[in-house]
Amino acid sequence: MGAGGEIAGTPGVFWALLFLRGDRLPAGEQVKIALKVTGSGELTLSAVGPGGATVEPVSFDSHDGSTWTRPGDEWGSYWAFPTAGCWTLRAERTDGTRGAVTLRAG
Repeated sequence: MGAGGEIAGTPGVFWALLFLRGDRLPAGEQVKIALKVTGSGELTLSAVGPGGATVEPVSFDSHDGSTWTRPGDEWGSYWAFPTAGCWTLRAERTDGTRGAVTLRAG
């Protein structure tokens, strides 16, 4: 788990890069998270948090021309985690590639 910077998820599959205004991932506020996911095809994202709560990103889109040098395709995503606690972001590509990364909000 982590509160900022680059966070490794499923080895060789999923990375997250948090863009924070302070030193913590806020609960109840929108935050930008860049994602790198290997595999191919469309991407589906969700996050599971405290008590089994599930959220989807506010929005996300693919990015080209990045200088972030991790494997996979890159997306910019915006999330609002409604409560403090650990949230596991899950990614799945249509080719069956799956990854996850856990973050702590609040």
